Amino acid sequence: MKTIRKNHLLAINEEFYSVQGEGLHTGIPMYFVRLQGCTVGCYFCDTKYTWRPRRQETNEDDIVARAVRSNAKWMCVTGGEPYEQNLTILTTLAKEAGLHTQVETSGTVDTYYPFDWITLSPKDLFSKKKTFPKMAERSSEIKVVVTKESDLDYYLTNYYEKYCRGNGNDDSSRPLIVQLVDNDMSLVPNVIEKIRTREGVRLMMQQHKVMMLR
Repeated sequence: MKTIRKNHLLAINEEFYSVQGEGLHTGIPMYFVRLQGCTVGCYFCDTKYTWRPRRQETNEDDIVARAVRSNAKWMCVTGGEPYEQNLTILTTLAKEAGLHTQVETSGTVDTYYPFDWITLSPKDLFSKKKTFPKMAERSSEIKVVVTKESDLDYYLTNYYEKYCRGNGNDDSSRPLIVQLVDNDMSLVPNVIEKIRTREGVRLMMQQHKVMMLR
């Protein structure tokens, strides 16, 4: 039975079909929904055009219908910061349509939506807004942006040791994804040395940029 709900709109920057280029789902075709609005404010952000607020005028039924027509099995909600808008109806509709759902969030808004896969990308070192511990506990993977060696030290101590493999937690499958800012290869040797003995840490690139995709 289809959910009975009031009409709800979202502020959307863009929608497009592409291949996931980050994290453990790299290579999977997805329908991307990029939400508008973000108050996190990382200096290296490659989607700064999403920061400014915009009117909520895109119908969620239409978003999901377009995702279904794309024939992608996954819908990825990104931003901006997606959790700054209410995603209850969008996730409900996607589930009703048989879509798998992924979201990428900084974890700076403490709330829960039933996404199938939650990519937490904490920005503690680059923003006044910090990640809520509960958001790390809910995540499927933790993807950190590293601009210098000390960034990695911080995330290994404050995220890997607390929430990822090797810490004795019940959820031992949550990986720590290390992503170099702007695919900066100069950081590779030091990162490889630091993660040498740490199970579940992966060094990955933004593969969609390598393939020149969105």
